[in-house]
Amino acid sequence: MAASSGARHPNPGTWRFDIDGLRAFAVLAVVFHHYFPGAVRGGFIGVDVFFVISGYLIGGVLLDAFAENRFSLLDFYARRARRILPGLLLVLGTCLLFGYFALLPEDFGNLGKHVASGAGFVSNLVLFGETGYFDEAGAVKPLLHLWSLGIEEQFYLVFPLFIYLVSLGTWRKQSRIAVGIGLITLASFGWNLAVYRINPAFDFYMPMTRFWELLAGVLLAFWQRQKHAAITSPTPPPENDTRRRYRGHKEHWMAGVGFLLLLLSLKAQERRFPGIQALAPVLGTVLLIAAGTRAGNPTPFNRFLSWRPLVWIGLISYPLYLWHWPLLVFPRIILGEMPAFGLRWILLGAAIILAALTYKLVERPLRFGKFLGAKAIGLTVALTLAGLTGYGIHLSTSGEPATEETGRHRLVDRSTAENSDEACRLRFGDLYKDLLANPDFSGGTGKFLPYCRYHNAQGARTAVLWGDSHALAAYEAVADYNASLGLNTWLVGRSAFRHGIPAKALPSVIDRIALSIRQNAEVHSVFLIMSAEKMDSERVQRVLQPIIDRMNQLGKHVYVLADNPELTFDPRMLEPGQPLRAVLHLMQGTSASPRLLKAQVLTRQKDYLAALSQLHGVTIIPSIDAFCPIDECLLFNEEGASLYRDEDHLSRYSGGRFLVSKVLKPYLDAMAR
Repeated sequence: MAASSGARHPNPGTWRFDIDGLRAFAVLAVVFHHYFPGAVRGGFIGVDVFFVISGYLIGGVLLDAFAENRFSLLDFYARRARRILPGLLLVLGTCLLFGYFALLPEDFGNLGKHVASGAGFVSNLVLFGETGYFDEAGAVKPLLHLWSLGIEEQFYLVFPLFIYLVSLGTWRKQSRIAVGIGLITLASFGWNLAVYRINPAFDFYMPMTRFWELLAGVLLAFWQRQKHAAITSPTPPPENDTRRRYRGHKEHWMAGVGFLLLLLSLKAQERRFPGIQALAPVLGTVLLIAAGTRAGNPTPFNRFLSWRPLVWIGLISYPLYLWHWPLLVFPRIILGEMPAFGLRWILLGAAIILAALTYKLVERPLRFGKFLGAKAIGLTVALTLAGLTGYGIHLSTSGEPATEETGRHRLVDRSTAENSDEACRLRFGDLYKDLLANPDFSGGTGKFLPYCRYHNAQGARTAVLWGDSHALAAYEAVADYNASLGLNTWLVGRSAFRHGIPAKALPSVIDRIALSIRQNAEVHSVFLIMSAEKMDSERVQRVLQPIIDRMNQLGKHVYVLADNPELTFDPRMLEPGQPLRAVLHLMQGTSASPRLLKAQVLTRQKDYLAALSQLHGVTIIPSIDAFCPIDECLLFNEEGASLYRDEDHLSRYSGGRFLVSKVLKPYLDAMAR
């Protein structure tokens, strides 16, 4: 996201102000998409615009250096260090300092990991292993936006070497470079098209599916240099007035189509991006840059992009991109919700001010002037230290023993068991393999692994917990209590079981799980535990009733646990030691003391509870009165430990044990008799 600021025309000495305006369009699209997502739905395409600009400018510099036999890899990376690192180091250091005071240990440890990955320019690879860009989890990662910087720097790690290899020798050097770049561009674009439907996260984060966007800019730079060389040759091709007018009209049309493509791309869908959708912003940027190459006679669209306010925003676009996301995410983490509309405008203003100051006081002094070599070395050493510091923070916090004590560790679960264990694989391995191999169950890419947990208490009876992540959250507490009663406990299901499995595939999934239950005679009771989210009347009947009917046919006792109340705020808001939370709430006019009222829960669950009452052949286990014994619902147990891990999941230790002792205990005791 850090295109070179050398926005020059192929004709030396001619500055491309319209490219600065394109940068402004790109960064404003991204910023407004993040701050006001409803207003600019497809603003994330600004990153694609930046990729093309970067390839055009920096690729052009590399091509010139190779053509003139003056390329130096060391000099190239020294220039990149002075361009990229000043603002990046300032933002990384500020995030670590602020995070130390504002974040919980677990969140601070994750921040340390992302600082390390950002310093190593591998954020895209690390984020790919965690979660999708558009997932809710991504919205609370202060350095999520560095994924694009990772892709860009990975490109500039390999592209100079590629140009060097394909340009060895002198025979038709320029032709080999053009063919080589073109083939790699087509391969990258083809890879993008091949995977965007089946693995959107891979397509979004991996460099090989994004390089074509930078290479599109490189190809444009190559073409323009060849064209400029032909025009300035000793015998340039003749050009009459008709040809000049045609060329002028052609450039106007190119600019108009390019501008229209950029506007249309703002309506791009987040789902399955980049894919074919990325072609619009990439092609639009290429056309606008190509149309603006005629010095002294720009098109109206290029003149608009050369408007002085846009040029100024373009100059600070890189630090603005760096600052805008942490300034939005940190308040979101502290508040437990998206900052209010007015507060977001304040944060956006702060981002612009910080970007301008960074550009003037940090970027330019370190990028230009004297001692350029020493500056590059110092910045590189500082970046290495920042990365090591972040990684050290990650290691130190991830190794801390989790507790349920009051204070800053209160939300950390004591138990972090895996979704599967050896006992379950040995006993139910065939079922696990069948479910994993079923694309309708696993999501086709192995994203939804089957739950397979089994606690063998050497008992004569087994309780089956069948459900989604809410069943997983309850499993350990149920298994511990059942073991004291001499009961075995088996967990089966997957995340998003209630709405993630296609309706046509659900009967076969139920059949396969039912077969395994029928083959295990010690199974006595089945507890269906699934989130109330998206469980309307139709889905309750479609998902739960077939399971109940099949278990009744097998003679099993069937229970449906009514879901626990869901919070309307992030439970991290309940943590002490965050004085900024009250200040931010005061700024946006909201309450800093979250409460969950029983009336609110009953209103939200009204249709869900009514649908549960329509089920037949099953015992409904109510939970609302246990969690909300009075008008206000409980958020902590008697020891002051949080019952919740996030907005809807109970913490496995405190929340799970509360669920067993206050809700499930009578039913488990009856099973043991």
